[in-house]
Amino acid sequence: MKKVFIVASVLLLFLQTSYGQSLVTRNTFSIKVRDSIPIKIWLLKNYSNSKQYPVVYEFVYDHTNYIAATASNIWDIPEIIVVFAQIKPGNDYSSPNLSQIGQEYYAFVKEELLPYISKEYSVNNFRIAAGLSQGADYVNYILRNDPSLFKSYLIFSTEYPIDYKPNFSLYTAKIKDSLSYYIAVANDTKERIDFANQLFDSLKTSPYLNIKKQSFATSAHSYSILYALPEAMLFVFEGYNRIRPRLFNESLLSYYKATKKNTAISIITALFLKHY
Repeated sequence: MKKVFIVASVLLLFLQTSYGQSLVTRNTFSIKVRDSIPIKIWLLKNYSNSKQYPVVYEFVYDHTNYIAATASNIWDIPEIIVVFAQIKPGNDYSSPNLSQIGQEYYAFVKEELLPYISKEYSVNNFRIAAGLSQGADYVNYILRNDPSLFKSYLIFSTEYPIDYKPNFSLYTAKIKDSLSYYIAVANDTKERIDFANQLFDSLKTSPYLNIKKQSFATSAHSYSILYALPEAMLFVFEGYNRIRPRLFNESLLSYYKATKKNTAISIITALFLKHY
């Protein structure tokens, strides 16, 4: 067991070095919020302006290091950029709407953050919104109000709206193009679990949503993203054109090194878990 752990740790360290990310931090002044907002941007170490990347935006709580590292070690998804802006959600546990400060931060996301990333980095229009707990509420707010902003919506451990009866038809009322929607349910309070199940049951017949729900019985509320993220990412990128075409005069070896991702990670994980 100890030997397997040591080998796995060494190989994982090597793979993280080979397929790691570089962190860019920015403080941008927002006209909408009238304040400076810290931003984290995770780029592949081999980031190139000659490629166009999908972008995952996480809201409210920051797990972007984990998201970027996970994406780097899954063969079946493309290389991505991961972004986190330190915003205040402005919502509470009793309403699906945003307060005034929440609306200001949302205007920042919509009118300043998304255009800024599109201008400064080589990205495509495959944008993913992700959030845990209050971040999940924020992601759902975007789906209800501006669904075209993102191609996919990931929610982990959504909150339970205590003082209002949700109108689930509002979730799809403004959708005009097909989207993917992923729900992760933790071992949580009955009210949160029931709400997540009702949400799924109400939306699963929508012609606009490719929807999936998964429950994680061993995960507490705050940790469902750690359990669910690999499955969520694989779901989001189903059918995505993952491997770029070989360049003119590019050798097979160079092409392989440039496009391959970590297939060894699954083998290492399997060996490691087998010895528990």
